[in-house]
Amino acid sequence: MADRRRESRQRPGTGRRARGVVLALIAGGSLATGCSGGAAEDSGFIRTGAVAPDACTLINASLARDLVGDHTVTRAKRTDGSSGCSWQAPLSTDLSKLSGLLNVSVVTETLRRSGSEKYGSAKTTYRGLQNDEDEDCSKLSTSADEACWQKGRESLSVIARQGYTVLKADYTATNSPALKEQNMENTAKSLLNEMISHVRS
Repeated sequence: MADRRRESRQRPGTGRRARGVVLALIAGGSLATGCSGGAAEDSGFIRTGAVAPDACTLINASLARDLVGDHTVTRAKRTDGSSGCSWQAPLSTDLSKLSGLLNVSVVTETLRRSGSEKYGSAKTTYRGLQNDEDEDCSKLSTSADEACWQKGRESLSVIARQGYTVLKADYTATNSPALKEQNMENTAKSLLNEMISHVRS
């Protein structure tokens, strides 16, 4: 059971392809940000004016506590085009105790090619972050431009796009009422609404 719990905590409902996309985009700093300063215009890129929000500000402390229990917050390196944050409770041998992990990743298209489709790279990223291994990404009604959620084993993921910014939340926990089958969609909606409320168009 302990090994299964540890595996679930390490793989919060996201497949190898989706995880690879997140890591590559965050490592790159943003979508289409290979240029900086005056080089942006010279290379055929234009600035979108968008900046990635701080992922740690997208989830309030009360919701994080409800989902993962008592936890610590870890902030990933932030750039104009990306940020990340995790809320993690310590592993416990007490299986009756709520213990979870919530990861939020943000990627923003800060530059785009002249003449390219508006939000084009962000739309591609939104599709790329969906885990296509096991579950379809079920659409969610929201004020965001696009949003969906996927369920995994003792886990769920929420992906959303608001303009040039793409968000992904991966959540897994043991002994969590929020991850019971009948509650998972409402949990996904709560995460989505909380994140989107802090994102500017």
